[in-house]
Amino acid sequence: MGLSIHYRGGINHITDIPVLEDIANSMGWASRRFNIDENNPNFRGILIKPNGDREPLWFLFDLEGKLRSLLGLITEHMDPTESSYTITTKTHFASVETHAWIIGLLSYLQKHYLGDLIVKDEGGYWDTKQLDTLKAKRQLISEKLDQLAEGLESETALPENTSLDSLVENIETRTKRQS
Repeated sequence: MGLSIHYRGGINHITDIPVLEDIANSMGWASRRFNIDENNPNFRGILIKPNGDREPLWFLFDLEGKLRSLLGLITEHMDPTESSYTITTKTHFASVETHAWIIGLLSYLQKHYLGDLIVKDEGGYWDTKQLDTLKAKRQLISEKLDQLAEGLESETALPENTSLDSLVENIETRTKRQS
């Protein structure tokens, strides 16, 4: 749980992948290339890691230049699903500023290198361009996560034959008491 950014699309020119490394370096972020120098790899790309303890941004492209998830590439013998073309990075435990920088990076890449990039930002910053919206959503989710954690901390042993429905009902009751 927490705020995440989801993105999908394709790179305009597969030869532009090294430029992503230059952009990461200019931001002071670490990066790692994958299969850039190989002849005929089934994918190419780069992992970009913002500073601190954050999830990386994956930019792995298939032979057609479409973004692919790592799992989607690993299971390429299967028919790709919509989720294998969607990349997700969690930003909830990163700073609001890091989330904003990631959205800024994705916006820049859409403008220059990934023309058909589609971004779904659970923090709302992609659509609103308002840090206050991002901060408010993050605060709300943090409060709800804290309530859930408090409710689960007082867990008791499960009676035999407990159903999933009864567990869900129990959690709902506990979190409502915290509200």
